[in-house]
Amino acid sequence: VAKTIYDGFKNMGLNPQTYKISQAPYEFFETKAGELVTKNGTHTAVKVGDRIYDAFTGPAGMLEADYLKMFVFRKLPDITVVSTPPGGP
Repeated sequence: VAKTIYDGFKNMGLNPQTYKISQAPYEFFETKAGELVTKNGTHTAVKVGDRIYDAFTGPAGMLEADYLKMFVFRKLPDITVVSTPPGGP
């Protein structure tokens, strides 16, 4: 999903960034609503400006602070933001 969102923003002439949340060494984390986010400890979304977009945010995206409040973390998450597309260049 992240790659499709990233490519869509890129095609619109925007500068999306890949936004990765890691909970290593934990394999699972979920939303506060109980939806499973990942089974491998890492979730990838897309950041454009101050908003984050993924399958959980809908087309309007969410402000980063609100987005992070949506999840249940077992430890402070490691967040990486890079300019390369999800899955590589």
